[in-house]
Amino acid sequence: MKESDRRLALAYETVQMLGDEHVGRAAHAFRSALWQLSDYARGLIDVDAAEWEKAYKRYRISRDGFHAAIRHDLGIAGRGYQRNTVGLSSRPPNAGTP
Repeated sequence: MKESDRRLALAYETVQMLGDEHVGRAAHAFRSALWQLSDYARGLIDVDAAEWEKAYKRYRISRDGFHAAIRHDLGIAGRGYQRNTVGLSSRPPNAGTP
């Protein structure tokens, strides 16, 4: 986890340095949503299934917003790859435990 956190921090700083203001805000929202979901997944914060779903949705929305901001900043037209998330559900906390 420490190595992955280090790499995320380095990538985040690079994006903040090279991206425009919109990219920076989108990166911050994505990073915050990712941290929250990670804390829930590791059991650092006790959460029920409804709160997990809310956090997972926030993560997906912020990820898509981050990708859109980068595409715009780079001058890439179009929406890019669109994930079909209709009807998808994340695994609630402790889904694999009896």
